[in-house]
Amino acid sequence: MTHSSKTLTCAAMLLAGVLLSACALHRTSGSEPPYSGPVAQPQVAYRIDEQRFFEIVPLRAEACSSADLYYTDTAHNIRSRVSYFMAGYNLRTDFIIDAANDQYLVAPIVRGNIDCESGGNGCSGSRLPYSTDGGRTWKAVETRFNNGPIRLINSNFYIETNDEAETLDISKDGQGWKDWRRGMIRNMGISNPQRRPIDSKFHCTPNGRE
Repeated sequence: MTHSSKTLTCAAMLLAGVLLSACALHRTSGSEPPYSGPVAQPQVAYRIDEQRFFEIVPLRAEACSSADLYYTDTAHNIRSRVSYFMAGYNLRTDFIIDAANDQYLVAPIVRGNIDCESGGNGCSGSRLPYSTDGGRTWKAVETRFNNGPIRLINSNFYIETNDEAETLDISKDGQGWKDWRRGMIRNMGISNPQRRPIDSKFHCTPNGRE
């Protein structure tokens, strides 16, 4: 075999090895194929008022699971994706947003290791989605509690569980959590909403209609 033939043979073998490696990488690192079956209809899950509401947008045939959560403000032409939505996890407790406030928003808490690849920042623990610009954009901050009655009065967020609670002023961009231990909740100074929202809980009906 001539020197040039050996060179061509080695080059061909090297190219084949690269292609095989690329194929193997594609098989192991690629995500599952997109779901192509029937998808349930979106439904409104929570109304602040007639113009502002959260909507469950299913990703599969089930109406109340495998879904994204979107926020809409028809008065300001806003529609934005908030987070992944977990029906069995997010429909349990009271959820109050003061309807007199049109700048600060929160959404149901998302458990960790659920929203890693969709922009919801849910990989490192339970996280609270929040917005400081009327729902145009959303951020998320880690929270110690992941379930319990939620209230947002102006920019002040409160979550309670048993005899403990956490508070956060979301205008400070996710900084400044305060923990209230057993026997101290009465000192938190939680105020009532100036204007109650239409809904007091998130809801989802299995038939896909509100």
